[in-house]
Amino acid sequence: YLIRETMKNMELRLGVSDFMRTHKSHIVNKRFVKSLIKKSNEYELILTNDQATKVSRSKIHSVKEWIS
Repeated sequence: YLIRETMKNMELRLGVSDFMRTHKSHIVNKRFVKSLIKKSNEYELILTNDQATKVSRSKIHSVKEWIS
């Protein structure tokens, strides 16, 4: 799907409990997070479909709290 909306507006519409912006170009649904892994000096979320999405350094602490 193509949506013409800013990521900030999408964040606000989706809500904070189930969704989180983990990177400047990624918003993730918590229900589909399988694990968090560290690869060298960066982190990635592994989703239930085995795809990986990067987590920005500035968001890592929030992401760790959010998925725990």
